[in-house]
Amino acid sequence: MYRFVQCGFVIGSVILLIKSVPVHAGNKVAPPSAKNILANVRYSQSVESRVFDAEIRPRKIGLTSTPLRMELFPEGVRFLFFEGDSRRKKIDQVLELKFLNGRYELTEPTNKAEVIIPPEKYSKRIRGSDIVYEDLAMRFLYWPDPHHLRVEKAKGGDAWKIRCVNPDGSGPYSIVDVWVSQESGALVRMNGFDSKRRLIKSYEVESVQRHKGVWMLRMMNVRTHPVSEGEKIRSTYLKVELPE
Repeated sequence: MYRFVQCGFVIGSVILLIKSVPVHAGNKVAPPSAKNILANVRYSQSVESRVFDAEIRPRKIGLTSTPLRMELFPEGVRFLFFEGDSRRKKIDQVLELKFLNGRYELTEPTNKAEVIIPPEKYSKRIRGSDIVYEDLAMRFLYWPDPHHLRVEKAKGGDAWKIRCVNPDGSGPYSIVDVWVSQESGALVRMNGFDSKRRLIKSYEVESVQRHKGVWMLRMMNVRTHPVSEGEKIRSTYLKVELPE
């Protein structure tokens, strides 16, 4: 049996597939609690340090893509962005997501200090993309009292649909629904709702790829849903490239 081990979600969901204890609940076994399922999703590990190139690419032709480098290490993942959004230029911004003391911590290291990203910044876009800081911080995985909604099909298999409710109202999402694969334990889909319970963001794994004997993310579809009449859904792809 295999299980996806995720180094962060959502943009940080470079998903590695390794041998593990099954998480699928059989017919004669009571399903795990929603809290335990999310605790399994939160588990973050990379068996070795890895470096990948990635790209945040708007689906609409003519819009600028955002190249980045993703560095996986045992404690988390590092995101490096380039000056002028050009790989030929130097790195001018670094975001680091670490798993420390039982929770994720999102920071922006600089030459002078390592600054923790404050909650009031979680709704802001990263470099003008449809990815916001909340999507890296993954606070919804720690919101208290998550609960099962139902079992649904997601990416061709059964998945637990779990609802997480924001306890303090900070950040862009008041409710987050997540789909966790019963087979792999991976978070394969997410919907984020605002304070008026309008769907504003959705993520779904589109494809995976094999690298050095493990499976990882190849493409993820990020959709930003409009809250005003006349606007259209914006689709953005997160694409991860294997090193040559």
